Amino acid sequence: MKQYKNTVTVTKSVKDDKGNIVEKEFVNDAPEKLAVRRQMLAYLYNVKPEKLEKESKYKYNQRTGDVKYPVVEKVFREIAPKYAARAESLGQGGGYTRIIKMGPRRGDAAEMVILELV
Repeated sequence: MKQYKNTVTVTKSVKDDKGNIVEKEFVNDAPEKLAVRRQMLAYLYNVKPEKLEKESKYKYNQRTGDVKYPVVEKVFREIAPKYAARAESLGQGGGYTRIIKMGPRRGDAAEMVILELV
């Protein structure tokens, strides 16, 4: 098993059409996805879903109990597939963000920007 930049390449023995055993390499990118999730968890705040009107505590816990980190889950389940579809339809692999500089912040003079997902 070899590892390259957060991906794991696994060599497996597979039978081809004629019955011969052939060595094939498969790339597993699950470690990369896990690493990205951990990086996101380090910077994002956990925002819990709002409680619906006239919703009991029991029903709220049932609805939101399986999602530990809703922001990260939303990024991976809803937003990421949209960008994958955009990359396929437009034939480009980048240009997903727009950065607008706001200038220095009052107080500590930190550079401020607005980061938009296109």
